[in-house]
Amino acid sequence: MWKFPGAGRGSCGTCGRTGMDSFFKNQMEHTEARVSTRELPSSHHEVPEGWFLCEFDFDWNIGCDTMGGAWVVKNNRGIILEHSRRAFSGVKSRNEAKLQVWLWVLESMQSMKKRKVRFVSTCGDFVEAIERPHLWSALHYEVSEIKKELHAIKAWELRIGSWESVRSVSFIAQSVKSLGLTQSYVAAGHPRWLDHLFANERHSSGA
Repeated sequence: MWKFPGAGRGSCGTCGRTGMDSFFKNQMEHTEARVSTRELPSSHHEVPEGWFLCEFDFDWNIGCDTMGGAWVVKNNRGIILEHSRRAFSGVKSRNEAKLQVWLWVLESMQSMKKRKVRFVSTCGDFVEAIERPHLWSALHYEVSEIKKELHAIKAWELRIGSWESVRSVSFIAQSVKSLGLTQSYVAAGHPRWLDHLFANERHSSGA
């Protein structure tokens, strides 16, 4: 299932530099319209020494057979250690999309021996359901599946992030459909085609 460094970047060449630049420009213009006035508290981005920060997102639309998912892992200094992208197919609903991405992210952290992790996503309903299952009976199945995987992680925290707080990883997820990058992979650092975006993120966070 996994392909390691170079697999994803090699596939980028098939879409062409022009297409990639156009995608990034369109996404940045779209971002300006979507950014809310509520900033994610800086504490969400700061984890204790020995912990990891995992930000993840997905890109799914009704009627589309293909979905993109992505995660990035940072250390306590905010430095990106690894990132991953995966293409999913046959996803029929938004809740199914969220569940598949959650399980993939959790399994990835286990396989990479990340023992203490803070997870940040825009899946507010799932986070609330995990913490207050009695109020979210409709998500009982999804919660039970996610908790099975969480039990394998020594220590974890769940945080709800605003869209702008995970926009970098969101761009990676969107590239599956927008750029046709359907090859799944894990790689060190961040995608080189998003250098400028991650550089701005590091500058804003002071990393």
